[in-house]
Amino acid sequence: MAAARIRGLAVAKFGLVPVPDDALAASPALRALHDDEAAWAAYAKARKLPLTRRRPRDDNGDDGDDGDDGDDEEDARLRKRVVAATRRHLAKSGVAPPTRKLLLSQLDAFYDAEIDEDFDDVRTLSAETTLWSPWALPTGLSLSCNYLCVPRNESVDFELSLRSRLAPAPRRARAPWAPLLSVRWDWEAGRRHRLVGGRHRDDESLFDASDEDEGESDSDASDSEDGWGGGSAGGELVKVETAHSPGLTPATGRRWREAVGGPGGALLPVDAVPDYALVSAAVRAGMADGATAAAKQTGHVWRASAADAAAMKAAGVWATVLTQERMVGREREAAAPFSPDCIQRDWWEVAIRRATGAARAADAYYRETSDVEA
Repeated sequence: MAAARIRGLAVAKFGLVPVPDDALAASPALRALHDDEAAWAAYAKARKLPLTRRRPRDDNGDDGDDGDDGDDEEDARLRKRVVAATRRHLAKSGVAPPTRKLLLSQLDAFYDAEIDEDFDDVRTLSAETTLWSPWALPTGLSLSCNYLCVPRNESVDFELSLRSRLAPAPRRARAPWAPLLSVRWDWEAGRRHRLVGGRHRDDESLFDASDEDEGESDSDASDSEDGWGGGSAGGELVKVETAHSPGLTPATGRRWREAVGGPGGALLPVDAVPDYALVSAAVRAGMADGATAAAKQTGHVWRASAADAAAMKAAGVWATVLTQERMVGREREAAAPFSPDCIQRDWWEVAIRRATGAARAADAYYRETSDVEA
C-alpha cells in the first residue's frame, strides 16, 4: 500500500499534523522518512490502523471489532494522572502551552496496575508508553516500565526498571529494548546480586548468611525488633539500594528528539523543547510519574542540610542555588531536610540533568543515600 494512503489514514484517525512543505524541501532525510512505505506499514500495524473498509454492522449494531473498547477503570485513572503530571512538568520546564498539548496529543499508554485505594499509591505497574510524533511521520519513542513495591509484615518486594527503544519496531526483527535506568537492592554480603529488583526477608537474608544451622532459622530471632536482617553477629546483611542509568547519556536527547521530531529534530527545535524538558517528560510518562509511589519509594532522594548550605555559601553558589530552586527568601526551609519544601533531588532527576547539560548548582552536592530501611 502506498505510503501516501497510509499517511492520509493516519492523519485522519489520529489527528496528526501534516509536515510543512518547506521542511520537507529543506531536509532530504525528513522527506525520505515521510515517504517510507515500509515504515508506514510498521506504524499502521503498531497503532492498529485499519487499512481496509470496516465490515458491515451486524444485527446488534456491532461493527465486528472484538477489541477492548476501554481501559480498566484504574488504568484509565492512572493514565490521566500521568498525562497531567507530565503536562505540569513541561510547563515548569518552560515549554509553551501549544507545544505541550502537541507533544502529549499522540501518547499511547498501556498500563496494568494495582493501586492501593487507601493511599492512592501504585503497588505494581507494568507499562508500555509510546510518544508518537504528532506530525505525519511514522516514528516515535517507546518506554517499558516494570515497577513493584509491595510492603509485607517484615519485608518489602521491590523493583524498578525502565527501558527504551525507537518505534515502531521492525516487522521481522523487533528492535531490542535498551536499559535506561533501574534501581536494584543488593546485599553487602552473603547474597548473590540480581540484575534488577529483589526481595528482603529476615528469615532468608539473615540466616542464609550466618553460621546458624537450619533448625535455628525457625527461631523468634527473625521476628525481633532488629528486623531487616539485623541482630546476629557475623550474619548481618545491610540492604543497599543501587541506582543505575546506563541509557541516560548526552546522546539521549538527540536520539529522542529525532524519534519525535524527525531526522535532525527538524520539527522539534531545541528552543521550543530543550533536551532536559523532552527527556525528563518522557521518563516521567514512562515511569507513570503521576503515581506518587513511583517517586517516593525508589530511594536516593537527597535533601539539602544545613551542612550543605554552609558548603554552598563557602563556594559562593548559595545565592545562585536559591534563585535556581525558586527559594529566595526561604533560606531556612531550603536547607531543612525534614521540610517538604527543602531543596531535594531524586536520583533520576540528577542523572537526566547531567546527561542533558542542564545541571544546576545544587546538583554538585547530590549524594546517594545507600542504606534504605523502608
